[in-house]
Amino acid sequence: MVPSLDTSVCQVQTKRFNEEAGKISQDVVILTVSRDLPFAQSRWCGAEGVENVVCASDYKHRSFGQAFGVDWEDAGLLCRAMFVVDRDGNSDPLFITILVW
Repeated sequence: MVPSLDTSVCQVQTKRFNEEAGKISQDVVILTVSRDLPFAQSRWCGAEGVENVVCASDYKHRSFGQAFGVDWEDAGLLCRAMFVVDRDGNSDPLFITILVW
């Protein structure tokens, strides 16, 4: 999860995951979720050559952030976080960094 692909830290993180995703098994899916609009995510991925990471938007319903406990309500964004989710949908948070303005 990232707050927005329009910030430099989120861009660096997603590009790095894209690079690493090209080196691992095709059975592994790396997903970046933000509250950016889907067309903005698609535009950014195309411009940056991000092809190995799937970007998903929690913009419309905001249910993903709430379900995973990473809803940064005051900012209207997602907190930066990383989860490992197995094929059965079980997840383990690796870390969560909450950013406060």
